[in-house]
Amino acid sequence: MPLLMHLILATALTFPTAAPADIVDAASAHRTEAVLAELHDINGPYAGDAPGNVARWRDLVTEHFAPSEVERAMQILECESHGDPLAKNPRSSAAGLFQFLRGTWDHVAAEVGLLTYAEGGPYDAAANVEAAAWLVSEGGGWGHWTCAPRSWR
Repeated sequence: MPLLMHLILATALTFPTAAPADIVDAASAHRTEAVLAELHDINGPYAGDAPGNVARWRDLVTEHFAPSEVERAMQILECESHGDPLAKNPRSSAAGLFQFLRGTWDHVAAEVGLLTYAEGGPYDAAANVEAAAWLVSEGGGWGHWTCAPRSWR
């Protein structure tokens, strides 16, 4: 029997087996870590991100997004604005927590009943999260955000 097979069998006999829920939770945590690593590979580390900057928006995100989308929304929020509701991309019109472009924002704002881009709508954190949740659920999912991993699109 090859050495690798001995190691696998020894490990299986030594450690108690996990319940199916534990396996799912571990797999989910591993995927979340892998996605965060992918996002940081794409966008690089953010030196100014203070702990809690993104976490402070969790209740608002939970209020607007489907439960199955909350973690993804938090990761996109981290990637796009690092939790800064006043974030503005200097090379485009992207603004707010989820970095909405002017045209996308104005389309969603008209659908949802929010202030326009010119009126400062994307800088309102609650409106920005509401618009992002609407866009994910009604507007085609996560493909609107370039920092969303391909597997989400």
